[in-house]
Amino acid sequence: MALVNFLLPLLFVLTAVFYPRPAFALPGVALALGGACITRAMQMNPMPWQWSLGMLVARVHPITLAASLCSGAIAAAACFATQPMRKVGIAPDPRACRHCGYLLDEEMRQCPECGETRV
Repeated sequence: MALVNFLLPLLFVLTAVFYPRPAFALPGVALALGGACITRAMQMNPMPWQWSLGMLVARVHPITLAASLCSGAIAAAACFATQPMRKVGIAPDPRACRHCGYLLDEEMRQCPECGETRV
């Protein structure tokens, strides 16, 4: 009960907050559901070469499926909520100093922060 109602949504949301990309959060639903299905299959029969697709599908509990989909929706919402606050992969300003990142004017040839000269 605690896994489905608390831990699964919490892990989805924490992942979405630390890396706010909906394209990353949504495939995580399939990975988490597949992991839960494989874990249940391992508990039933620890020999994977004897598994079949029907057995794996039969191991998916409807509550686990619903919890994964709801957790994925919550994670996507967390991505959209945190994206304005946290940007990932922003390119540096081309006018900034390559060494320390200080924003330079067009006339500045030397960075006042670190002393690096612009070429």
